[in-house]
Amino acid sequence: MSRSQQVSPFLKQLWTVAVSGGMVAIWKVRNRAHFEGRTPTLQYCFNQIRKEIHIAATLSTAHTHNSLQELEITRTWGLSMRPTTAPRVQQGIWLPPAYGQIKINTDGAAKGNPGQAGYGSAFKDQDGNFLLIRGKGLDEATSFWAESIGILESVEIAIEKGWLNVWVESDVATAVSAYTSNSMPWQMKYRWQNCMKRHISFTSLTYGGKGIPWRMP
Repeated sequence: MSRSQQVSPFLKQLWTVAVSGGMVAIWKVRNRAHFEGRTPTLQYCFNQIRKEIHIAATLSTAHTHNSLQELEITRTWGLSMRPTTAPRVQQGIWLPPAYGQIKINTDGAAKGNPGQAGYGSAFKDQDGNFLLIRGKGLDEATSFWAESIGILESVEIAIEKGWLNVWVESDVATAVSAYTSNSMPWQMKYRWQNCMKRHISFTSLTYGGKGIPWRMP
């Protein structure tokens, strides 16, 4: 049963039904042999389990994972995949940076708040070409911390690469305002001050309330 925790909700349900169905099938075979004198067969047990699984699959509203393993399992049992419901799709527009400028899009998240966290950032030029993609896992942290450290470390990387004219865009307003008002977490202030010592001309000019463009001459 422990393996059922590694699969989709749909297969978890079928796994439970298969176990309980197997127990019921054995009970029925025993009764048939004891009261009716019939010879027990594995095929009878298998047919009973398959029947229970197909009934459960028909009634289930759970979904499968999009994986080759689950595709093979459902095909073996003569079932169809159950893809997840498509999430709500929202249109977004990515605006390119000015000529000679590098745009950095960052995003951080935590599974739980706090919880296992991480962030990712993408560096692009004015033509939309990827210059660098970075991802980093963090220990237990909040979403705000993940977003804030993502901004800081992306700027540090830009300085190391010699990209001195950058535009950082984040989708978390609180993290953005923390840097525009110099009120980021105290653990990050020393590193941010080191960035500022590189003669950063900081401009609190925002894009849509969600971005921090500044110039590092």
